[in-house]
This record gives sequence, C-alpha cells and structure tokens, in this order.
Amino acid sequence: MRTAYKSTKYYGGNRMKNKKGFWALNIGLLYILPWLVGFILFKVYPFLSSLFYSFTNYDLFNGITKYGMMNYEKIFTDPDIIRAFVVTFKYAIFDVPLKLMFALFIAYILNFKLKGVNFFRTAYYIPSILGGSIAIAILWRAVFNTDGLINTVLGVFGIPAINWMAGDMSALMVIVLLRVWQFGSAMVIFLAALKGVSEDLYEAASIDGAGKWTQFFKITVPLITPVIFYNLVTQLCQAFQEFNGPFLVTKGGPNGATTLISMLIYNNAFLRHKMGMASAQAWILFLPQVVLNAPQYIMFNNWKWVNTYLPLVIPSLFAADTYFVFMLIQFLRGVPKELEEAAKIDGCNTLKTLWYVIVPMLKPSLVSCALFQFMWTNNDFQGPLIYIADMDKYTNSVYLRMSMDGDVGFQWNRILAMSLISIIPSLVVFFCAQDSFIDGIAAGGVKG
Repeated sequence: MRTAYKSTKYYGGNRMKNKKGFWALNIGLLYILPWLVGFILFKVYPFLSSLFYSFTNYDLFNGITKYGMMNYEKIFTDPDIIRAFVVTFKYAIFDVPLKLMFALFIAYILNFKLKGVNFFRTAYYIPSILGGSIAIAILWRAVFNTDGLINTVLGVFGIPAINWMAGDMSALMVIVLLRVWQFGSAMVIFLAALKGVSEDLYEAASIDGAGKWTQFFKITVPLITPVIFYNLVTQLCQAFQEFNGPFLVTKGGPNGATTLISMLIYNNAFLRHKMGMASAQAWILFLPQVVLNAPQYIMFNNWKWVNTYLPLVIPSLFAADTYFVFMLIQFLRGVPKELEEAAKIDGCNTLKTLWYVIVPMLKPSLVSCALFQFMWTNNDFQGPLIYIADMDKYTNSVYLRMSMDGDVGFQWNRILAMSLISIIPSLVVFFCAQDSFIDGIAAGGVKG
C-alpha cells in the first residue's frame, strides 16, 4: 500500500507539473498570437505564393495560362534583365563597403571620451532618420542638378559644370552616395559593440607599445567581427532592395545605367502586371521584401483593399515588421532572470510580471520601435505608390513624386519647400525623444 501510495503521489505530481507546463505554454502562445497570425497571413502565405507564381505567367488581368520555367529562361537570356542584375551588384559593391567603413570610422571616434559626444552621436544619426524620405531624394537630385549646389561650389574653383546624371558611372555614384550618407544605424550598432570592448585590453596594448591603429586592427576589429558581419548582411540586403534612390533621383537612367533589379520588378509587377515574371526576378536574388510585394498586392486586390490605407496599416497592427521583434528580443536577453523570479515569489503572474517588471525596462527599446514606425510610415513611398490610386488619398511622398513627373516645367522652389516641410515631423519627433531612441537602438543592437 505504501508503495502504491508513493507511486500515485509521484505520477500525480508529474501530471500536475505537465498540466502547469501546458498552461504556461498556452499563455506564451497567447502573447505571440497577434504576431503569429500576422506572420503567417502577411509573410508566409505571400512568400510561398510568390514561389508558385514564379513558375507561371500570372497576369493580374488574365490570370494563369501557362506553367513552367519560361520566366527563369528569359531572366538568363534577356540582356536588359541581365544588365539590371549586373548594375544591382555593382551598386552593392560600391555602396556597402563605403557605408560600413564610414560608419565604423565615425563610431570609433565617438567611442573616445569627448565633450558633447551625445550631441555628435545624435547629429550623425539624423541622415538615417531622413535618408529614406522622398524629400531627401528630391533634395539630392537638386544638389546634383546641372545648376545645383555641387556645380555651384565647383564653379567657385573655376571647374565647369558637370552633368552628373548623364554619365553611367557618375549617375550610379550619385545614388550610391545617397545611401552611404545614411550610415547612422550601422554607426550606432558599431558604437554599442565598441563600448563592450574592455578598456583593460587597450591599456595592456599601450603598455606594450601598440599605437592606435595597431590597437584598432589587432584588438577592436577581431572582437567586433560578429557585429561587422551583422551590419554587412543587413546592409547588403538593403542595397539589393534599394528602390527610392534610383527611382526618384535618376529614374533608372541614363540608358538603364542605374536601373536596379528592384525597379525592374516594380515595372513588371505594377506597370505591366506580369506578376509571374516579377516573382521570378525577386527569387533569383532571394530578396525577402521584394519577393512579397507581388503576392501581397494580389492578396490585397482580392480582398478589395487596393486604393485604401488598409494594406499599409493592418500588417503593422499584427507586428508583421520582424525587425522590431528582433530588436526587442536583443534587449530582453539583457533582462536579469532574477527579476522575473522575484516577481513570481511576490505573487505576480506572467501578465503582471510583463507589465510591471519587463515593460518599464523595455521603455528605451519601445520608444525606438514607436519612433521607427512613425518615421518609416511618414517616409514610406513604395507602399502608397503601389496601393493608392486616387489623388485625394495620396500621401505627401507620392504627391511630391507626382509633382515631378516631367523633366521640365515644374517649379523647383515649390517642390523644395514642400520637401523641407515634409521632413519636419520626423525631425521634431526624433529630437523630442532622441535619448531614449539612441539608447534603445544601442541596447537592441547586436553586441560583439
């Protein structure tokens, strides 16, 4: 009887533990349910649909009439498509190394104990805040215009004006410099990694007679290699998906010299309505966001969401932007487990622990996520360009673009005034919460 009692008690205890574990698991699933629904509906389903469409001749109006490898055969035989891929790789080769070297150099300088370092850290981040805005692209085009600021400065030194948009390489470098100028996000992540390198290592190296450059290449670079690799991958992905710069500044010219593959995909999907070909082109480079554009448009069109703001708003409500999830996870990894255990001892359930312990500690990262979402939404151009058709529903970015459809005849002074006004909200919001924003980026970044 004693043995049977012990056995019953033991297995009963296991059943209670299993039951408790089951409910704990379900609470976790409940927390991530909105994201899980959004991820499956707005990411996984379009992702798989895009792969299927890439093997069809799917047309937005005529549907599917043919299956096979015809899209991929054309991609590897059409000289215009091949040239777009070559231009895209050339753009990435120039853009990414320059951007990373510049970001690391500035981060290395700001890592020293300088007066006003917080001001400079904030100032250097501003280009990344504004760089994605169509207003900056328009201003960039004006700066490199034949009578723009660059040629005006060159004229002071007696150098004749240069038509930057007329040469293949000069036009490409114009859009490359536009991206290099937006080095702030990579710089802040580098700065967070540099602060994690122990000062004792530098002091020991100084005693051994190592100079600053030797310390940099022998100590700093090896220790932040994971962060360098992270920035390299993220910047490569962004370079391959670049759209706004060439579309707005050079329009893909001259003679296709700045036509990136993202522009070719846009033309096929949303101008020629060849969704099958656009999907195949996106899959060649395996561009995550570009792969999703065509099937998401088809899905939203079937739901009668096109020409409304729903495709721009609903995915965000379901936390479909995985960048924010990744950023918050990085911060959560730094929260001591002892705090959660202490909250449980005090009688807090998981919801109270989340609300009273975790959320207050997440404030800098939550502020960063909110500001990112605001500024990305304010600067968004491709989304409204794809989904909004009526002029009375245009966002400021699309309206600015439509005001510049012609090469001549539009008023530069009016366009530039509108551009400056459009970036004011992002600047105001950024400066009102700059401390939390930078701290959240640094805390959520990858550490070395």
